[in-house]
Amino acid sequence: MIRRTNSSSLPGAVVCGRVPWLAAGRPQPRDGSWMRSGEDVVAPLRSASHGTAWRCRWTATLSLAAAGAVLLAAVARAGGADAWQSITRANGLPGDDVQAIEIDPDGVVWIGTLNGLARQAGGKLTVLPGPDGKPMPHPVWDVLRVDKDTHWIGTSKGAIRLSAGRQETFLQGKEVAQILPFGKDRLIAKAGQAVMVFDGKEWKEHEFFKGKRVEILTPASDGTVWVTVEADGVFCLDPAKSDPPVQHLRGTGVKTVLEDAQKRIWAGTWYKGVMVHDGKTWARHLAEEKSYVLSMRQDAKGNVWVATSAHGLYRHDGAQWVNDLREEGSINMLEVTRDGRVWISSQSNGGLRCWDGQGWRVSLDSPLPIRCLAEAADGTIWAGGVLDGVHVLKGK
Repeated sequence: MIRRTNSSSLPGAVVCGRVPWLAAGRPQPRDGSWMRSGEDVVAPLRSASHGTAWRCRWTATLSLAAAGAVLLAAVARAGGADAWQSITRANGLPGDDVQAIEIDPDGVVWIGTLNGLARQAGGKLTVLPGPDGKPMPHPVWDVLRVDKDTHWIGTSKGAIRLSAGRQETFLQGKEVAQILPFGKDRLIAKAGQAVMVFDGKEWKEHEFFKGKRVEILTPASDGTVWVTVEADGVFCLDPAKSDPPVQHLRGTGVKTVLEDAQKRIWAGTWYKGVMVHDGKTWARHLAEEKSYVLSMRQDAKGNVWVATSAHGLYRHDGAQWVNDLREEGSINMLEVTRDGRVWISSQSNGGLRCWDGQGWRVSLDSPLPIRCLAEAADGTIWAGGVLDGVHVLKGK
């Protein structure tokens, strides 16, 4: 399953492109990004190798009239170099504020919005009802495929298990921002600021993290999960061991975690650049960078890309760092696709820009930012927007 989702949030409106976008609250970002109230930034969610989810922290409100004017401007400006097709509420989507996109191996697309969940299969879009059979009116943050017949849905009101046509609700009333595999036949979730573990029958809070302000869970290829705690580094949690999790970077604000192809762990921080762990020690990079590191991705050539909240994008080729798109300011979405392209959406310009190895070009021209992006097995790209639904670019 190709996983693409963003994180947790709060009630209000986020400032994107210097405009406060009308929105409701949502959970904390997957790859650890969130902003303090009043800061002019948008944050991302999950690590690319395991899927990406994007959420924003909200700071203001926008009148309906202003929101309408912004949407009209977006329609007028929509364009770009590629032939994107849009799916909105007018086409049957439950809502136009997209929070997460997940794609199954067989091409079934799951779209989480602030107003419920939609599923597209065989060209047909279906809005899924809640456990009571009525439309699901609350935000959907995450979708996890366990097998062909079973999916878990993380929502603002708990976790829903869809299995063989049946629905069961767990963690009633909790804000479930992430659900991930955790060892054999178990799951781990971020519910509010707690870590919850599912043993196949019931969910229980992880004792070690009680009282800690957990922000994001990042899975690694060895089965461990890196747990980011607000302003106190990250903990490596091994599902195969009963030992307490190992803490790293104590006292450091970590906003995002990435595992690269060499199995190194990268931690993007608040105002302290990037820390890289080679299995033994941590080394600091971008020490001069004084903004937040919002997200990180590695492309097919091994380049590591780092999105910041104020100074655009950095690229590391294994030897040196290059600062790119500095004029864009805050990069609120960063993703890579299998063909080597790098995709970004910024606060200042919205839409989507694409790096093809030679230079940047505008792929989708819109003042509205893109929150999440996912690639299907056939190369089709699905991009979830703020207030303007889903944009689809057919694979070549």
